[in-house]
Amino acid sequence: MRAKEINCQYLIVGQGIAGTTLAYSLLKRKQNIYVIDDGYQHSSSKVAVGMFNPITGKRVVKTWKADVLFPFLHHFYQELENFLGVKFFFPKTIYRPFESIEQQNHVLGQAAEQAFADFIEIDNKDEKYKGFVFNEFGGAELKQGGYLAVSTMLEAFQDFLKKEQLFLQTNFDENNLTVQHQDSIIWENAQTSVKINAKKVIFCRGIQDGESRFWKALPFRAVKGEVLTGHFQEQLAFEEIINRSGWVIPFGNNTYKAGSTYDWDDTSLEITEKAKNEILDKVNKLIKFPFACTHQEAGLRPTTTDRRPLIGLHPLYANVGLFNGLGTKGVMLAPYFADAFCDYLLEGKTLEAEVSVLRFLDTSLQN
Repeated sequence: MRAKEINCQYLIVGQGIAGTTLAYSLLKRKQNIYVIDDGYQHSSSKVAVGMFNPITGKRVVKTWKADVLFPFLHHFYQELENFLGVKFFFPKTIYRPFESIEQQNHVLGQAAEQAFADFIEIDNKDEKYKGFVFNEFGGAELKQGGYLAVSTMLEAFQDFLKKEQLFLQTNFDENNLTVQHQDSIIWENAQTSVKINAKKVIFCRGIQDGESRFWKALPFRAVKGEVLTGHFQEQLAFEEIINRSGWVIPFGNNTYKAGSTYDWDDTSLEITEKAKNEILDKVNKLIKFPFACTHQEAGLRPTTTDRRPLIGLHPLYANVGLFNGLGTKGVMLAPYFADAFCDYLLEGKTLEAEVSVLRFLDTSLQN
């Protein structure tokens, strides 16, 4: 049987957070795309809770590039919601109980600075939370945070792609990829009788791309994360995300997600009792009422040794690209850097050096 032939400008491999945001960004710029995804249920995107928080860490500092990332992501996801006609973006206040008087003084001092004015609420709201949160030292409300219902977004965008005949669910066998010259690739799949001609292929498969012949020199690191779903034995009705070391996100009807863990050694996809107990311990130190777990999930996050994204075109193959390494902050990083990647691909603008694949590949190719 003769293969069905598909012509496009960009073949995107992987439809997680990275692939979805890049595909939409390219479509907005009137580019012809086609997306392949293997439907892998344990990908980090499919099990991601999707929290976005501008203030992080024990030192309570702004997350990297917060001043540009957060206005951009709010606009991007609301626009994508309107485009798809599906609700998946939930801005929420994040309440951060302080761990000590020293931390209280530090954060309140920051809140008075103009640089933090968009992210930290100065007004004291501790009384609102003391009935269910351990907040002996008070706390602060953080602005511009929330969560993205990642699976809902991915499913809605995939439905759109299928409707437009821009999607194929199959395993992407790299052996079937032919890199023609600087502006052409061909990928053929005998099982599905599909032949795809594209100007460029962009890999967006998360940790799987570390096994690619094009990208295996890059310092991918898999970080396992586990998350619990459950309810509190006392009927609670708070709307805010509660976050200190661990976090609790309300999903309505006394359903909450709690997390998370960071395991650099165990890269299996098995849920563990150790992780469950670690998360429960965090929740018990955060919320005054017992939490009952009803479901547990595990996924592998694609991060890097310097904890910065991996974006760009291969130095030896100008028609092979990568949009990856978004790690634990993919929901925050993806919209802004998908747009920056489009600027690079379509307008020739320079990628920031600290996210470019060339910070690693230039050196590795010389060895």
